[in-house]
Amino acid sequence: MSLVEEADRIAVDAHAGQTRRHGAPYVSHPRAVASIVDDMAFACELAIDDAVRATALLHDVLEDCPRYSASLLAERCGKDVAAAVTDLTKTGKGESATAAYYQRLHQAPTTTKLVKICDRLHNLSELHKQPDGKKVRSYVDETLGHVRPLALELHAGLVAAVDDAIDNARANQGLETSAQPDSGLYAIVSPSASLLLRVQALLDGGIARLQLRVKGDLDDRAWLALAQEVQAKCAARQVAFVINDRADLAFAADCGVHLGDRDLPSSCARRLLGRSALVGASTHDLEQLRGADVDGNACHLALGPVWLSSTKQTHPTVGVDVLRQACATTSRPIVAIGGIDTPARAAEAARAGAAFVAVLKALSSDDVDSVHGLARRFALSFAAGRATGAP
Repeated sequence: MSLVEEADRIAVDAHAGQTRRHGAPYVSHPRAVASIVDDMAFACELAIDDAVRATALLHDVLEDCPRYSASLLAERCGKDVAAAVTDLTKTGKGESATAAYYQRLHQAPTTTKLVKICDRLHNLSELHKQPDGKKVRSYVDETLGHVRPLALELHAGLVAAVDDAIDNARANQGLETSAQPDSGLYAIVSPSASLLLRVQALLDGGIARLQLRVKGDLDDRAWLALAQEVQAKCAARQVAFVINDRADLAFAADCGVHLGDRDLPSSCARRLLGRSALVGASTHDLEQLRGADVDGNACHLALGPVWLSSTKQTHPTVGVDVLRQACATTSRPIVAIGGIDTPARAAEAARAGAAFVAVLKALSSDDVDSVHGLARRFALSFAAGRATGAP
């Protein structure tokens, strides 16, 4: 049995019967933290090993399960893991205990700080499940006062991720957020029985733009009614909404449009929708991208597929190097699309300079909790990767 498997086994046993405040099994939290540790390490190009992953899985065990001691963890998972978990265990309550806890963490190894930061990133992501503006403000204040300084000691990408998580938590409570750059996760959705619930989960997860794929057997009036429902949800969160291909439906729904290379030219869409409308255009190589850039009618240019994609099989992949060249070629925002099915790929595209990463398949589950959790991971990885790739 590997170290990570042993740590997961201990976590399952230690947290058996325990639940999060919103009712989920408690072990879902350390497992999520371990995933975010992997995400942030990749996005920020930080070296970690299985001892760090084990620490993430075990970080709450000493605090929540008296049956386990540091010596027992050392026996089963090694002294380094036990020491890190001990550093991550808070004792006592109140401001003085909190200050002492974070003072200890400032002296801890880099990887222990990383686990704490990722623990906070996941906790912030779940605040929307129990709306409480006072609790959010208190949690954000602690994050700004104690966790963000830890991130400052480690990496700019972690600072960006913490800031993104804070803004997302505030936005989900209708609280004021800091000014954010026009970049991030560009979610693409197709109709399903759970579409509106998925859209809400994506908005709660912090997407920057949303596209509705208008393809299939619905008639135009049904598409329009659906688009108007989605548009209303996006407008409530001030998230830009576009329809693919159909400038006429975009006009009727009062939203933006994204055009493929076989659709109406962007100049026609611009005349129909007006100067202020959001118009995007697909490109598949540097030559097409430069032509669309010169044309000047598109607000953003999608380039792809960057990686092999099950939904983009009519064009060869362009790869990250071409994406990097494209981002250096134009001042227009570039949407990386195609095969971005993991947070690691979102981070890699962000490091190459992409202003947005388009994700469809990875966010298409009917399990809205899964959609929300993945959207958060993609958004955090993108934020960290973009800060890492910044000059």
